[in-house]
Amino acid sequence: MRAILIAVFCLCFSWPAAAAYDEARVVLTVQEALIRLGYDPGPADGAWGRKTRDALNALREAEGLPPADALTGSSLALVHRLSPGETTLPNPGFFFTDIAARREFLSQPDNTRVKRAFCPIKLGAGLSLDRVEVVPRIERIIKSQEWITDEEDWYSPIEESLMGTVNSCMSGNDDRCRAVIDFTLRWAEGDALQPTISRRADDFEQFAWIGNILLRDMIVAYGMVRQIHAVSPEQEAMVLDWFMRRVDDYHYFPPGIVTTNHALADMLPALALGVLVGDRTLMEPAIEVRSIGLDSMRADGSLPMEARRGARWAHYTNLQISQTMFVAEMAAGQGIDLYAGDAASGNTTQRAINWLFDGLEDFDIALPYARENHGSPGNYRIPFYYAHHYGWAPGYHARFGDDETMERMMSATIDPRICSPEAVDEKKTEGPSCWGFAGKPLSFVTSQRAMGLTPSHHMGYASGCVQGLPSLPLLLK
Repeated sequence: MRAILIAVFCLCFSWPAAAAYDEARVVLTVQEALIRLGYDPGPADGAWGRKTRDALNALREAEGLPPADALTGSSLALVHRLSPGETTLPNPGFFFTDIAARREFLSQPDNTRVKRAFCPIKLGAGLSLDRVEVVPRIERIIKSQEWITDEEDWYSPIEESLMGTVNSCMSGNDDRCRAVIDFTLRWAEGDALQPTISRRADDFEQFAWIGNILLRDMIVAYGMVRQIHAVSPEQEAMVLDWFMRRVDDYHYFPPGIVTTNHALADMLPALALGVLVGDRTLMEPAIEVRSIGLDSMRADGSLPMEARRGARWAHYTNLQISQTMFVAEMAAGQGIDLYAGDAASGNTTQRAINWLFDGLEDFDIALPYARENHGSPGNYRIPFYYAHHYGWAPGYHARFGDDETMERMMSATIDPRICSPEAVDEKKTEGPSCWGFAGKPLSFVTSQRAMGLTPSHHMGYASGCVQGLPSLPLLLK
């Protein structure tokens, strides 16, 4: 697998249009499946050509699907379903958990606290998903700083509305399940989120990042709800084809910064699409970029590219922890144990979490790295501290239980500077987390119970609604 990614990186550094997956291998998978099904795609050589296209279209016609000029998401799903091969995943369409079973779990009276704590349904900017308008194209954002300001952020309310609606569906509201499907169909019908700038543009990476975080959440939301809500074959094909077009548009290895959270974020839509259509090849670059990011970890557990981010060192460290867990949990659903490989190398999520809490207990530990202040607003000596940073915690607990890292989190006391007047003035924390603790030590548990733990926010992996257990010590009372 590493050889595959090295080849992709070579393309990346000469031209930023490198694929988010090994296209030749995907085509080869299709060709081999066609041969097994009795069609003639020509030589099984991984090259997309007329014979492969015609053979695939013959299969599509036999299955009631319209012809397609390019290799599409619906074609991939079709061949993996009809003729599984070496790259076919064992549980196509499985996202984190059996959604029907999880809904039943959340409906039980004994688990009301889990649902209340971990399935918030607050809608972004008060937008009902039914009223969120289709965005035909992603336009360039003129950034006023090195980061996107609240005024420039048009996409978070959409994602928060989507996540809140999924949570409502998970909580038992069938109407909201239908709303997620209808939302996806509207955007697929409108061929939404088309790019408007060239990959040659200096700011394409920032542009692609917006497209990719939207796609990740849309693919996951649709994939989860589709487990319990029927979609016609024609509608499914339209959605899968739209997803694949946009994944191909926005895949992007940021040259020279492959160990950052952006690099991994840019791979997550292909990973999610791979799970949806049942193709492991689409997952592999995200798995490899995750490994590269963890391998960059310093001896103390800090992640170099995230720890340098000034007041956002904790924010981005949390984001990268979220993403590494997201990949590992998606892989686990397909029988791929990434945590075992982490343990063998010693570059584990646990090490990163423990360094994070070292820094939260005493900000001075993080300052030697944070003072680089790369792309971060305000005073780097006090970090941002928000509820949406720790949405990965329920998933961690579900996976590892009350291990030493979880015990460390439960006993952690946050540096008093997080509730200082300066921090509050700079809006670096949420008010409820500091009530009564101005200038005093604040336990992590107390702050999270005040703020809430599970985010409806694109900057995290909101694991609680799909994985949180009643035994999690952070559970709200």
